[in-house]
Amino acid sequence: MNKPGGSKNYGYGRKLEYAVHNALLDKFGDGRFSTRHTYESRIQQFLNFMRRETVRDLRRVTRDVITGYTENLQAEIGAESLTATTAVHRLSAVNVLMSHVRQDNALLVSPSKTIARRRHVRESAPIGLCVTDFNDLFVDLNRPYEREMTITLALCRFAGMRFREASLTPLADTLSELLENAACNVVHGTKGGRRVHRPVPASPALLHTLEYAVATIDRTNIIPPAFNYARWQSFAYRNMPAYAGALNISQGFHDLRAAYACERYLALTGHDAPVVAGERLAPKAADREARDMLSVELGHSRRQIASSYVGTSR
Repeated sequence: MNKPGGSKNYGYGRKLEYAVHNALLDKFGDGRFSTRHTYESRIQQFLNFMRRETVRDLRRVTRDVITGYTENLQAEIGAESLTATTAVHRLSAVNVLMSHVRQDNALLVSPSKTIARRRHVRESAPIGLCVTDFNDLFVDLNRPYEREMTITLALCRFAGMRFREASLTPLADTLSELLENAACNVVHGTKGGRRVHRPVPASPALLHTLEYAVATIDRTNIIPPAFNYARWQSFAYRNMPAYAGALNISQGFHDLRAAYACERYLALTGHDAPVVAGERLAPKAADREARDMLSVELGHSRRQIASSYVGTSR
């Protein structure tokens, strides 16, 4: 194809989507509609990221921009809102686009090396098990939104929520439900928008968390008024290393979710989780029942996925 010309986007057009469409048409030709459509779909998230970072021209994409996008994908994997496979596809598509428009490989990033693939059987006990009370999560780092960060961490630890679920949970309604039913149903921000019965049992630590949240935050959920969800997620994951270091909770949000699973496994079976004990101590039937319950409470559809939180079932 002939380039539309102009100074923006390497001559492929002034608007980003139009320029990407033309660049992929130039690379793949007019007859590979399905391939081009797939790549455009995968690249759309990168364009959204560029806009959030106020980068509105493909010529302004640098190594730092690609690194930031890669970290964003890693954050989504950590929040369990994205699979590693999907993240690899998205980063690979960006590689194809940038290599073509630049006509070099200067910004090429290896998806297999930068996008960590999740291990299906957890082999190390979550450090977050040391967090047993809401007050354990209070640190004075002199950073903005420390209260919101603390509550988010607590909901991951004491309710087993994903980051997105903790962020979008209606605080007052959830507290009322917990007091009335001795459990709360996680329905907001769930993976894939699943609306299933997912009761999380009450505990003193979870009750303390929600009472504090309702008393100190005068809005529906944790997300600060200055943020939408995407900006809040970006802020939280940028600041998470400081909290993880101060609290000694290593992997942060997901480590705390695994700690919830291990604690619940102990409550359900009377035995430490295999990843804590080093082997399965619970009878096989009790182990299976606990994994079934955990798959419900954690928002998964398969018993096998519990191995990535509590360890082997063998």
